[in-house]
Amino acid sequence: QAMNTGHDGSMGTIHASSPRECLYRLEMLAGFAGYQGSEVSLRRQIANAIDFIIQIGRLPNGTRRIISISEITGLNDNVVAMQELFRHEMQLGPDGQERDRWVSLGIHPHSPKIARLRQALHRQQVAGMTREGNGHV
Repeated sequence: QAMNTGHDGSMGTIHASSPRECLYRLEMLAGFAGYQGSEVSLRRQIANAIDFIIQIGRLPNGTRRIISISEITGLNDNVVAMQELFRHEMQLGPDGQERDRWVSLGIHPHSPKIARLRQALHRQQVAGMTREGNGHV
């Protein structure tokens, strides 16, 4: 509810194996906190409060990376709708070394806030290229 007050800039963490599971866990946590409204009302609040779900995962080499960025697009048939915008992939470079790569899935985002997210991803990629010699936006 605090994230739904009209003030930009909330952030939180939830342990989940996918963006969809993150939404299920939010519903579960609301129930644990004593939420008394309807399921549809809760999902509407979640859809209005959250713009993006950014999933972090551990790569085979043990490092952690953002592996998926999904946008919450609203409520569709009483289910929180989302679309994956970016996905992290590893690819072999010409030297045979694995390199980080961000893949845009070609989906047009609904939120105007995506421009700021795209800039942040670019900064992260540039920092990675400087530090590790890899990364693409």
